[in-house]
Amino acid sequence: MKKILIDGRLLSDKPTGISRYTKEVIKALIDNYKRENVFVLVDKGYTNNYDYNIITTKLKPYNPFHFIIFSLFVGRLDFPIYYSPFYSGLYFKDRKKKQVITVHDLMYLRITNYFSGSKIRNSIYTLLFNFIVKSSIRSSNLVVSVSKTTKDDLLKYFKTDSVVIGEGINFFDEKPSLKSDIFDRLRIRKEKYFLYVGNFRRQKNIPFLIEAFIRSNTSFQLVLVGDNKFKSDQNKNIIYPGVLEDHEIQTLYRNCLAFVMPSLYEGFGLPILEAYNAGARILSSNQGSLAEFQNLGIHYFSPFNQDELVLLLQNIENFEKPTEQEISRSRKTYSWKNQTDKIIDSIESLISR
Repeated sequence: MKKILIDGRLLSDKPTGISRYTKEVIKALIDNYKRENVFVLVDKGYTNNYDYNIITTKLKPYNPFHFIIFSLFVGRLDFPIYYSPFYSGLYFKDRKKKQVITVHDLMYLRITNYFSGSKIRNSIYTLLFNFIVKSSIRSSNLVVSVSKTTKDDLLKYFKTDSVVIGEGINFFDEKPSLKSDIFDRLRIRKEKYFLYVGNFRRQKNIPFLIEAFIRSNTSFQLVLVGDNKFKSDQNKNIIYPGVLEDHEIQTLYRNCLAFVMPSLYEGFGLPILEAYNAGARILSSNQGSLAEFQNLGIHYFSPFNQDELVLLLQNIENFEKPTEQEISRSRKTYSWKNQTDKIIDSIESLISR
């Protein structure tokens, strides 16, 4: 059996999307190819190694100088398959290696001034990222997109085709002690709050959500979970719990009035699936890959039109929650096994060429 090297430099103890994706892919590769044939390249500072076969490096994925040195470093390693679960792969195309990368999104090209409010600084960072992403795509034998939106973006910006393989749903059991404690501790009224879970970067459009919530003038609460970079709002009905454990988030999903996703752009939109499969109503922006979930009965709004979201917030109790049958169907479609099986099939196809 040929050995596989997976790039785990973005593995994190924080519940980031790419870290979760990487862990699921590693698990599937180990299950399919056996532990002794799967090696994980991690940042030297990462300590939670889950008994992986580890190779460490100090080289960072988005430093252009490190990017080239890293490619030379990997080139000297005896692995016929290299897989990067993000869009920084290898600079050099190696005839002895089959190279695979996953592209989650091209948000830095889709969102104006993504890196900085300074046009000069943003232009420099965009050029550097284009160098890394374009080189990684060029040297890869297979490019995976997590959505049709990302596939279309790759064709538009880099004239590169890709295979669409989505992401899966993570299921977290609620801890019985949390079911009441979290509501008491955070002063959240059960089933009387709107919920957002994610980061607070500009493309997440959180000020838009806050303003729409205030304008809706309802008696409900708005709970914004994540690493808050805003000053705490004076509105007593807006709650900022900070970063929470997965089990706590699951409890909030299960007991919210609705989960709200106001993003200007997403490459996939995993929190929507997590909330939906916990039984929550979903109010979502109609931009990017979020529009690809239309079969889930989501209530959409334009992230540029507050009136649409205000109306949805005011009428939330008139909307039905997903049924058990609908949730079951979604879980089958978006199971991690379903998605990782497709990745393994693609790798098998590469090996047989």
